[in-house]
Amino acid sequence: MEWITHDALAKRTHYLRIEDLIYLPEELDIYEAEDVVFAIKTTPELRECLSGSIKDVRDHHPQVIVEIVKLACVQHMQKTGELPGWLDLLPKAFSRVLSIENAYQDIDLNHFAILPQSSFARLPYMVLDDGLVAETVHAFKLFRLAGIAQLGFLHDAIVDEFGQTSTLGWTYSHTRYHHVLNTMAIMTLMMRNNGIDGIEFATGRVAALTHDVLTPARGDTTKLLDYEAFDEDKHYPEVFERYELDAFIKNNGIDPDLLVRTVQGKGALGSLLNYADKLAYITTDLERYTKNPRTALLEPDPIVILAEKNPFLCTIWDDVRVANHEVYFTDQQRLTAFLYTRAVMFQQFYWHPRTRFLEFVVGAVLLKYLYKTGKINREMLLGIDDSVLDAIMAEELGLPGFSWTSNVFGEPCVELFDSHADAKARETELMRQGVIFTIIENLPRSFRVGTHIKVKSADGIVPLTVANPGASKFLQSKSKLPYPYRLYYITELRAGDKFLTAFKAYKQEMQKSA
Repeated sequence: MEWITHDALAKRTHYLRIEDLIYLPEELDIYEAEDVVFAIKTTPELRECLSGSIKDVRDHHPQVIVEIVKLACVQHMQKTGELPGWLDLLPKAFSRVLSIENAYQDIDLNHFAILPQSSFARLPYMVLDDGLVAETVHAFKLFRLAGIAQLGFLHDAIVDEFGQTSTLGWTYSHTRYHHVLNTMAIMTLMMRNNGIDGIEFATGRVAALTHDVLTPARGDTTKLLDYEAFDEDKHYPEVFERYELDAFIKNNGIDPDLLVRTVQGKGALGSLLNYADKLAYITTDLERYTKNPRTALLEPDPIVILAEKNPFLCTIWDDVRVANHEVYFTDQQRLTAFLYTRAVMFQQFYWHPRTRFLEFVVGAVLLKYLYKTGKINREMLLGIDDSVLDAIMAEELGLPGFSWTSNVFGEPCVELFDSHADAKARETELMRQGVIFTIIENLPRSFRVGTHIKVKSADGIVPLTVANPGASKFLQSKSKLPYPYRLYYITELRAGDKFLTAFKAYKQEMQKSA
């Protein structure tokens, strides 16, 4: 069976169909578009055939010319039922344009979802409405995830052109539903490449789609309430009680035990899902981070630099191998580049001191107060989306609606410390100065960077740390958080009594646990 690589997939002259998935070839880049223009310029017969659509190629941008030629092809097909003969005079790459158009227009392809962009994974695709994906979405009620932001209340860390920093940047709107679809699309290709079929193939796809089905409203922000209670993997067996799945499992040949083991990261399928999950969230988070509107950075943004250096960073789905129940990568350099970028994203984004203010305050203070007073509970949070939870917060805490973050918090400040004692001393000093709102977050001093992942080496299939100690040591050096204690405070808190009640309850709890 043909091994599918990201480059071969991108350059296919016809879309690739795997069951209910349509993987699209890549749009023409500027150089390929210029080749089309050159062909028209230098081929009299082609110029004559297109004279009704194009008077002078110099009048349009090359990629506009490509769209004009595509329209001419479509119109010819609509009139004659055949492709125009002059199509053979164009560069072969142009056939990708028609392949994409055919995927959109083919009457036999009824689309359930279209995801044309996944640039770092190089994976635009469509989902058809008569297959396993659509059935799984309905059976597990996955549309709820379309209302849950992938990054909760995480937001940008901004430095403006005057060197002023802000602790309240833009939040992110991409969703868990988008994420599970991407995870499934990557998982499908990895299993297809490795000859996994039958019950395992179907079960692996369902696992990829449903691994986040028990995500609470507001996602990781809400998990700060109780990591144990909101551990999606640990509680995954609950799905058989929550949803009517008997007919779905029987009709689609799903192995329930294998489904649970895969979501919980066990066996070869569990490892594949783990990698597909990482690739899916990094490709989307990285794309949204680099495109999120932010003011000019005085210093180069390390994440943006890495994104520009590695435009196909998340295409290592085509390097995953399965042999004798072991899952490994063959290209240590590509894997290291991915793991390094992921580590930098943790340092400079996920755990950056200026991105987590809302994440921590909303999760540790506001939601925890509502949780302890019974205004919200686990069952409720697993059945609603962000908009419903936000409305509950606004009503129960007297928040002013949509723009409550800036109205309540203004410009929060953050200071970093190496120890809790130092953070506490500074907090006491601020309180003496009359600062009402102070809160300390404690993050781990390090995180796993992936050096345990297995790779192919001269010594066989071994962890990266064994195969390449130098690369592993470098990655480990990027796993540290030198100042894990963050003291957030607000000099001008504009909050009502209900908000202050929640804050006082949090402070009292902290005093009891000290």
